[in-house]
Amino acid sequence: MADHEAALVETVRSFLRAPADDFDAVQQLHAELNDLIAKDASVISALYGHYFQAVHALLGEEDGVSTLLPDTLDQYRFVLAFSSGSFLGRRRAEAFEHLLARHEEHLALIDRALEMPDRRLCPKPRLRHTGTLGDVAGAMIAIYSWHCPFEGRPWPQAVEAALRVPRLFRAFPRQNSIAALSLLADAPESAERFAEIIRFYVLERRSVSEGAMGWMQQDMLGFYARRDDPRHSQAPTILAKALHDGRSWPRERAVPFVEEFVLAALGLEPATQGDTIDRIAKEVERQRRRIETNTYRGTLGFSAAQEKANDEERLVKSERELDAVRQDFDGWLARRRAKAVRRVAVSHTTRRALQTVVKLLPGDTTAPIANLLDEARSYAERPRRFAMPKPADKRFKDFGFKLLVIEELMYRRDDLRPRFDVHEFAEEYDKREISVEDDGYDIIPEVARYFRDLAIPDDLLATVERLHQSSGLDGGPGYIEHLFPFWDPGAGDDPVPVTAKAANDLDLVPNLKRISGLENSKPGAKLLKALRARDIELIAEEDGP
Repeated sequence: MADHEAALVETVRSFLRAPADDFDAVQQLHAELNDLIAKDASVISALYGHYFQAVHALLGEEDGVSTLLPDTLDQYRFVLAFSSGSFLGRRRAEAFEHLLARHEEHLALIDRALEMPDRRLCPKPRLRHTGTLGDVAGAMIAIYSWHCPFEGRPWPQAVEAALRVPRLFRAFPRQNSIAALSLLADAPESAERFAEIIRFYVLERRSVSEGAMGWMQQDMLGFYARRDDPRHSQAPTILAKALHDGRSWPRERAVPFVEEFVLAALGLEPATQGDTIDRIAKEVERQRRRIETNTYRGTLGFSAAQEKANDEERLVKSERELDAVRQDFDGWLARRRAKAVRRVAVSHTTRRALQTVVKLLPGDTTAPIANLLDEARSYAERPRRFAMPKPADKRFKDFGFKLLVIEELMYRRDDLRPRFDVHEFAEEYDKREISVEDDGYDIIPEVARYFRDLAIPDDLLATVERLHQSSGLDGGPGYIEHLFPFWDPGAGDDPVPVTAKAANDLDLVPNLKRISGLENSKPGAKLLKALRARDIELIAEEDGP
């Protein structure tokens, strides 16, 4: 360990020599710590030793004497950098063991920090940090998220830390720790605690956008709120508890909540063209500076080249948005509203949350939300290109065989219309919010139902003379990118099988002469016998279609 200890000391000291607001220095530290831990896992123990020394020192404890971290600024920076888990890789379990071994001591330190007055520790902190003791308290709680193994969550010790999150924001209102909020989301009775946080900021701090509120509005109501996140799934309950006395709220509390919390989460907060240009222009400039510095090293599973490419793509989108705002602000506003209307129309949870706000706040303050709900209702009732078919007569007994017929008629010949598109279908569907990005790693149930219930006219079925089942050698069938968007035969995903039930479907395609690639379904004797009886030729996939 001696060589690695020396390397660890030099790595940390190199990090501390960089400016305090240098985000790239943090990434470099994490990359080097990851390399050291990969060579010797006992480095984790040494890091925890330095971490506890730094925390004790920052809280005025005598146990905080450290030659590696001699002054307050060094201690502050190290604690924040160490509380992240991005350098642990697959070593989260070992790190968590060290934390658990000193869990009671650590909780006592958190409690002490939450009782102390805030004070400045860093003159020029990094983005989203305050440079004060509150950052340290937030990092101490967040470590239970970042250093905790994914298996076994929620860990009881992490729950104990999570229950202190409302106290964190009450003690240090400017804190906006994403990890602390995520930790609280996994704790029991989290709805009550999130409601408590909302009431604290709105009624006591008289601020709707301070500290944690920005993240909370996005996680509860925003476009990228995850369906399985308790902050979103419980949003109606959270709001019902937070606004239980909302009818008595004065306008100066209710109106900002409506505009800056609810509508802002959907991108509909009141804004002038000038303010919008300034906001997007600052973001464009920030993105350009990051690309120009070209200090990408790779993180979170992305290579340096991928990180840069992602930033360049985001920059192009931001520049286009800036041009759109400058050239046609009314058009930009209309598109923004249309996006919000669709979100409310397709997300049952978001709709219920908005209805809760309308019900519990004074009626003269919620007209913008009521109007949005009315527009969403009209949107949901509009004619659709891909309306879910009514259950057909179920003539096809085998789903895999019907998909081959759909492939031939819809995607190869373009005779069966409309040509189904999962992205357009997801935009139109309103029974739940379908996310192709989230749901596409398996068969999307609603798309499967669409194809199962899709009626195919007899005159089209009579024109089918050949069918082809692809294993993916030719890129895969056309329907698969809509049924199972991230289908990957290279990762072991199989074609949708054609089973023995298909023998009962052959009469539906009376002029079928050949099928290529059926070996991918390993057809049994019953199906093979039925095919031979109709003189249907079977050829290898590579010889078709």
